[in-house]
Amino acid sequence: MTDEAIINLINKALSEKFHLDPETLTPDALLREDLGIDSLDAVDMVILLEETFKNSYNKEIPQEIKHLNDLHSYIIKLYNEEKAQRNITKIFEQITEDPNTQ
Repeated sequence: MTDEAIINLINKALSEKFHLDPETLTPDALLREDLGIDSLDAVDMVILLEETFKNSYNKEIPQEIKHLNDLHSYIIKLYNEEKAQRNITKIFEQITEDPNTQ
């Protein structure tokens, strides 16, 4: 999945869950001040993102995430880390299953 696709999924999910006008979902939008996402909404946002990306990040959204772009970057980073981990696991499984390496 491309970064742009991840951003679009995040924006669509936020727009639908929190009834936000998609036009307000600009990279520099402040989550609390501009979008009205407070600390209670942040819990819902984590659940929403886990459901959207079909993954449990087992993490809270860091306090330093203030702008929508910060959230985009954070989720992209987590997505890419998970993707890398899946690739490493897949390669390891292929190596260990290869009868020529035993």
